[in-house]
Amino acid sequence: MKDDQRRSNRIDRRVSWFLALNALAWAGGFVALSGMAGQDMNWDLLNYHYYNPFAWLHDRWAVDIQPAQRQSFFSPYLDVPLFWLSERFGMRDAGAAIAVVQGLKAPFLFLLAWRLASEVGATNRTAPWVAQLLTVVAMVAPGHLAQVGTSFGDSLTATLVLAGVALLVFGMTARQDRGNARLDAVSGCLVTAGLILGVATGLKLTNAPYLVAGACAALPLSRAYRDRGPAVVFVGIGGLFGFLLSYGPWGMKLWAELGNPFFPQFNNLFASDFVGQGAYTDNRFDPPTMLHAVLYPWFYNPFGTSISRQQFGDLRMALALLAIPVFAWLSTRRGWSASSQPVLGASVLLVFSAVAYGLWLTVFPVVRYVMVLELLVPVLLLAALGLYGHWGKARSAWLGVLIIAMIASAVPSWSKPYPWGPRRAWADTPFEVSWPAGMPLDGALVIVAGGEAMSFLVPSAPASARFVRTGGNIRYDQGYQSLAQAYDNGLGRTMTEAISGHSGRFYVLYAEGEAGIARDDAEFHGLAFEESACEVIRNRFRRPLLLCSARRRSMP
Repeated sequence: MKDDQRRSNRIDRRVSWFLALNALAWAGGFVALSGMAGQDMNWDLLNYHYYNPFAWLHDRWAVDIQPAQRQSFFSPYLDVPLFWLSERFGMRDAGAAIAVVQGLKAPFLFLLAWRLASEVGATNRTAPWVAQLLTVVAMVAPGHLAQVGTSFGDSLTATLVLAGVALLVFGMTARQDRGNARLDAVSGCLVTAGLILGVATGLKLTNAPYLVAGACAALPLSRAYRDRGPAVVFVGIGGLFGFLLSYGPWGMKLWAELGNPFFPQFNNLFASDFVGQGAYTDNRFDPPTMLHAVLYPWFYNPFGTSISRQQFGDLRMALALLAIPVFAWLSTRRGWSASSQPVLGASVLLVFSAVAYGLWLTVFPVVRYVMVLELLVPVLLLAALGLYGHWGKARSAWLGVLIIAMIASAVPSWSKPYPWGPRRAWADTPFEVSWPAGMPLDGALVIVAGGEAMSFLVPSAPASARFVRTGGNIRYDQGYQSLAQAYDNGLGRTMTEAISGHSGRFYVLYAEGEAGIARDDAEFHGLAFEESACEVIRNRFRRPLLLCSARRRSMP
């Protein structure tokens, strides 16, 4: 490689200024956007993002029984900062802290775009500005903006994933810059990239496709097959260590007590007797046919509801799936040697994205979980252009057309309502819960019925109260034909023993519209309650929640 090209791939002072400005501008801008948008009240926050860290910090594991449904058993580690900040400083400051982390994706996206722009032939003067433009287009993706300041872990951990991908690309291309030096010269970089991807996966399991894709992305490292295997191993070792670091303690706890390190998910593989032998994964968005799988991104658009269930979407992924094969085909027509510049970074990113997309579509096809690829689309299109000839007017024109198309596809969604329910004005306490004054909860057992998100109430109750979720998605996901069948497992027997052995007051908690479900659950456990005596729990939630005093039924 020529010396001037080698210099262009180094992070010089000007590029450092771009990185610093991106970090400050996007972090600050997202803090302001979070403040203006208001408090997030998404279902996951109300169900488990707030309860799980509370339960972990206050040792509620042996007190409550799955009040957050199957999500009660998700790792709490990612949500601990949210809970601590909201309790210490208020939810507004917690949202601001989240927004800062979300804004820090920008420097990593800039690094990737700048590295690829330099690699495909942009000049030292042009490359940073091309990278900046692509960074802006990436950061304003509708799905990304919608999560600013929210508790969704997809956007938080995406910052880690992008950091790992950037390090992977820089580590692998650095070896090429050094004239294909010995592999051990970049082994530390590859291991660290894997470590970051592993930590992101441990914090949120739906990042697993990115970890596997990171290892596969090491395959283009060298034309020598003897180097490819070790490169994959380096990334894999780092990934395994990172995953054990961030998930290992929680997984060991679940395995020791419930017989499944991912309980209740993948119980078809681990066969814990605490629940039925199902997978317990969200398959509501699985492509119903092979045609749907091939055209999946085209259904995620601002005009239909096939995937997102709201008229909210972005066609940039569909654009990438169309444009990348076209430019790859054009490059073969021109001959792979048409470009005098190396395309290793582009190859790494394209392999990573292809593997991650395939695994996401197969295992976790929920739109929120593919945010990393949504953010990478502008850089991926640059990578695809990198396979097609020299940098020049033609390729600049193509890049301009693609940028305009990406922005045009996002415009309709920018004006759509927040897709996960309306946000609320900021308040001193997160949910402003007020329990009915005439219903003392000290020493009481509260049966939580139905499938609504209600565990956010638990932290405001007395520590002596016990919450037992008798319904929820663990039961409903299996489609049990009877309550007796639903309770014929370890978890069901644990609930039955807790209720039958309780000697204090009983209450039944349910959401408006689920009185029939609550009554059936209470009767199964020998309890009864009168709906006319129920009181509304005052809170900021959009659906009334009812607390009813219950008693043991008299024997006939």
